[in-house]
Amino acid sequence: MDELAVKLVKRADTLKANRQVHESVWRECYDYTYPLRGAGLSDEVLDAQSAKSKVARLLDGTATDSARMLASALMSGMTPANAQWLNLDSESLPDDAAAWLSTCATLVWENIHAANFDAEGYEANLDVVCAGWFALYIDEDREEGGFFIPAVAAGAVLCHIHSPRWHRGHDLSPLPAHRRAGD
Repeated sequence: MDELAVKLVKRADTLKANRQVHESVWRECYDYTYPLRGAGLSDEVLDAQSAKSKVARLLDGTATDSARMLASALMSGMTPANAQWLNLDSESLPDDAAAWLSTCATLVWENIHAANFDAEGYEANLDVVCAGWFALYIDEDREEGGFFIPAVAAGAVLCHIHSPRWHRGHDLSPLPAHRRAGD
């Protein structure tokens, strides 16, 4: 195997081992609210029957409804779709530069909400409520323009608490991965 591939596999294994310390807590939180959202934690793969049995173990839908309402409140309180919550400004800039920054912020905000952020942001807030964290990946839509924002399932994210970088496991073999990512 290529030296870089060996290094990446070793890093992924280390990150998985570091994550396992917390997975039982996250798994239990998901089990009481949204059992299907926690699929993939602890390398657990849910088939239809085991998913149905996890949902059936919930006493009622109170925790699920509460998680849904809290996620909605977080979303509407922090990043509402009907009010610009993003602005760029600096006190030391002249007025024309500050106006240009404000125009840029409006353009970015419009592109965020023209993308799939509102749906994915709500899903991400469900993960915040259930597990205490989430991961969103922001990319450009190379065909249509604008942004593309997929949420990443908690079971697929590998990160280190002290690192600004995060990694995600893929099921692609090296050649299709290279074709997708390029050089």
